[in-house]
Amino acid sequence: KELYEEADACHYDIYEGAFFERVAAVQTQWFKKHL
Repeated sequence: KELYEEADACHYDIYEGAFFERVAAVQTQWFKKHL
């Protein structure tokens, strides 16, 4: 398990822009490691 937080993001902020880029990169790393 891993928890990743974007401290300054509101709920919908992670769906676009810089927040999305960072979150998507973390998710991609997780999938590459565990799948």
